Amino acid sequence: MSYKEDIKKILLAGVQAPSGDNSQPWIFEIGDNRIDIFNLPKKDNPILNFKQRGSYLAHGALIENIVIGSSKYGYDPKITLFPKSGLPDHVASIDLTEIKQKNDYLYRAIFQRCTNRKKYQSAPLDKEQRNDLSSVVKGMKLEEYMTLKFVEESGSKLAVGRAVASIEQVILENKKLHALLFHDVVWTEKEEKRIKEGLYIGTMEFSLPQKAAFYLASHWSLMRLFKVLGLPKLIVNDDAKLYSTGAVLGAVVIDNETDVDFINAGRIMQRIWLKSTQYGLAFQPVTALVFAAQRVFASEADIFSPNHRKIIEINYNIMRQSFGVKNGTIATFFRIGHASPPSARSSRKMPTIGHDGI
Repeated sequence: MSYKEDIKKILLAGVQAPSGDNSQPWIFEIGDNRIDIFNLPKKDNPILNFKQRGSYLAHGALIENIVIGSSKYGYDPKITLFPKSGLPDHVASIDLTEIKQKNDYLYRAIFQRCTNRKKYQSAPLDKEQRNDLSSVVKGMKLEEYMTLKFVEESGSKLAVGRAVASIEQVILENKKLHALLFHDVVWTEKEEKRIKEGLYIGTMEFSLPQKAAFYLASHWSLMRLFKVLGLPKLIVNDDAKLYSTGAVLGAVVIDNETDVDFINAGRIMQRIWLKSTQYGLAFQPVTALVFAAQRVFASEADIFSPNHRKIIEINYNIMRQSFGVKNGTIATFFRIGHASPPSARSSRKMPTIGHDGI
């Protein structure tokens, strides 16, 4: 197999990474034994993708896939994050050195991994699973900069579930966030297969009545009426119960808020996700609250009303308390558990080579 064919396969594995509303905010340049990765800053939600941190999480997952894919095809990857000072969109350069030994550990899981938004069972992880997932940060030699936290007690899970769901009231009641949410929704399988990006309605696990209500809520004039009737709060209550299900709720906590930290948090999340996939476990990341909170605490929250800022602050602090976070920032949140397979999956575009989109 030629080097060019190897690179194509490595990048194909790379772009299976998750991203906010399946925005896929990346583009590549290929040189001699090198992959350069660039961020596309306009691809993801401009309000909740605060300082491109959501996109950097996605790039971390992308890089982790590339690392695993490189090993599968016999290359040792050397990663340099933000190789050119002052160019934040040049996320990484990865130099590949050919080696004899190949390792396909986790490679298959890259193509099996998906978001599962169903209700999870409450059965705990077995000892091997929990120890394996808990060791990811140390195994990646990042324990000096970040921590993995788990919540497993039912009362704490419910408190976290309520906190995480609270942001949905804000999104539905804020006109700009509402417009951004529904702009990214893909309503039919045919359209999803054509454009291969966006928030595909089939992955939301809605019943027919829920899907109909969601469609009606996409019209702002109706959403204003639903707000008066208390629909956003009802949705929060339902989703709070959903988000509290599972064996564990997890959070990656970073000591600092550098761009590199968010990329490494994305790498950790992806490796945990892939290991969960290998064990046959369901996984769902939910990040809107943590990024909204970062905007609020950075005093860049004019987009939110005073009441919505209060909702965000209170519920983010509940998350911190529930996970025992005294210092640091929650970079991402997720739940893991046993569940039936998801009803649908989101497609991925083929890797885009070139720099025309920046």
